Amino acid sequence: MFFRANELSQGTLLIREIINKMNGQINVDSTYGEVTTFELILQNNIA
Repeated sequence: MFFRANELSQGTLLIREIINKMNGQINVDSTYGEVTTFELILQNNIA
């Protein structure tokens, strides 16, 4: 299901695929040279 594209790959596609499979979202807000914020939104499927 998951694969590494090459020896230098850092796994960003892997994380995106996991989030997609969990019906989640990734939001990114970045200011060049200052700060980058990542927000991960996952559903709580506990009944």
